[in-house]
Amino acid sequence: MKKSFIMMSIAVVVAIFFLSACGGGDDGGPPSEGSPGSEVVIAESTPHSGSVAAYSESFYTFTASSTSLYTIGVTNTWSDLSWHLFTSNTYTTEIGFCDFYLFAADEVCTINLTAGVTYYLAVVEWNYIGGYFNLTVTP
Repeated sequence: MKKSFIMMSIAVVVAIFFLSACGGGDDGGPPSEGSPGSEVVIAESTPHSGSVAAYSESFYTFTASSTSLYTIGVTNTWSDLSWHLFTSNTYTTEIGFCDFYLFAADEVCTINLTAGVTYYLAVVEWNYIGGYFNLTVTP
C-alpha cells in the first residue's frame, strides 16, 4: 500500500514537471477561433464546426432573430468545454453559461434571448486538450 502511494506520488510530480516543461497545455492541437473584437460570426440554426486550443477560448457572435427561448449547444467535443454568453464583446457581464460535465461531453443549455440583440459567445477549454466541436444556436 505504501509503495503504491509513493509510486503514484512520483507519477504526479513527473506529470506536473512534464506539463510545465512543455508549456502547460500546448498540445499542438487546433487553433482557437476569433478573438474579442474579432469574433467569428455564426448563423442561427446553422451548425458551425469550431475548434479551440488547449486551455484557451474561441469567440463567436450572432444576432437573435426572435424573442424566445434559445438552445445553444457545443456538441461532439474532444475535451472539457463550457460556453459563456455576453451582451458585449468586452466579455465583462456574463448573462448565461453551460458547463455540466468535468470531462468531454456535450454542453447544451437553453436561455431566453431578445430579438435584434447581438450576443457574444465564448467557448472555453479546461483540460489541456484542444479539439474540435459543433456549435449550434437555435431559437
